[in-house]
Amino acid sequence: MKTFTDYIDKATEEFFADALSRRTKHPDYRSDEVMDSYTIEMQDGYFVDFVLVNGDESAGPYLDVILFHNGHEVQVLQPSFQRLSGKFHLADKSANQEFQVVIEILTENPVHTRHSSRK
Repeated sequence: MKTFTDYIDKATEEFFADALSRRTKHPDYRSDEVMDSYTIEMQDGYFVDFVLVNGDESAGPYLDVILFHNGHEVQVLQPSFQRLSGKFHLADKSANQEFQVVIEILTENPVHTRHSSRK
């Protein structure tokens, strides 16, 4: 299993955590609208998208975690209501590849530049 670690700033973690703690949709976004996304590029054409999607009146926002290889979707984890920081286990079964992605919160001077789709 290959492990990749990436870092997010505290504001990003708080935005995701606040949204994921909601029991109904966020009023500033339409149902099923992407609220934000975070991408980690790995190696050999693999990358992971973490997509924060607004829910509806029966369920709040959720996190879609999607593994891609050379632009093709190879795995989607079950929607999650957990934080963005943490450990995620992904696999490309057809290529016999397993990954552990670890997202940690930066505590001091950010070195990583984040590309966000947040409004």
